[in-house]
Amino acid sequence: DAHQTHYEQWGEMQGSFQVDNGDLEHMSIRGFRDHSYGVRDWKAFYRYIVIFGYFEDGSAIHVSVVSLPITVSNLKTGYIFLPCGIMHTLSWTDLDLTTTGEKGQPEKEFSCSFTAGGKTYDIKVKNHTIPQYYMQEGWNFQINECMSDMELNGVKGGGIVEYVYRYEGGSPVPPVEKIP
Repeated sequence: DAHQTHYEQWGEMQGSFQVDNGDLEHMSIRGFRDHSYGVRDWKAFYRYIVIFGYFEDGSAIHVSVVSLPITVSNLKTGYIFLPCGIMHTLSWTDLDLTTTGEKGQPEKEFSCSFTAGGKTYDIKVKNHTIPQYYMQEGWNFQINECMSDMELNGVKGGGIVEYVYRYEGGSPVPPVEKIP
C-alpha cells in the first residue's frame, strides 16, 4: 500500500545586506522547493527524468518523463510559469527515456523540446555537477542530481536535472562493521 502527496513551490526572495561598513547590497534569489510525504515505494519506479529550470526572464519550467510500470510506462508531464505568473501545462515533449541518460549515465549535454500553452519551447542543458547516491532497502535506486546550466529559447538559466534509475547492483559501498 503506497500513498504519497507531492508538491512543488517556486518563489523569489529579495533583500538587502551590508557587511561591516561596506555598501548596502541588494539581492534577489529565486528558489524551488520540491516536497513529498507519505509512503513512496521507489521499487515501483523503473526510471524517470525531471528538469527543473529558472531563466533570466523570470520563466520557470518543469518537464518530466516517468516510467512507473504498475500504472504508466511513459508519462510525460510538466508546465511553464511565464514571467507574468501565468502557468501553462505541458501538452507534448520529445524528452525520451530511451535516448536520454540511458544505462545509468546522464549526458553532459542534451536538448529537448516541449509545447505548453500552444507554444513550442527548446531547452538546452549542460550538466556540470553530477552527485550520485543510492537509496531504498537493498540500495535498489540510483539518483543523479545534476546541477545544470540551461537555455530556454535562447534565454539563459539554470536548474537541476534529476535522473532516477532502478538499480540492481546492491550497495556500491562496502558495509561498515562499526559506526563510531
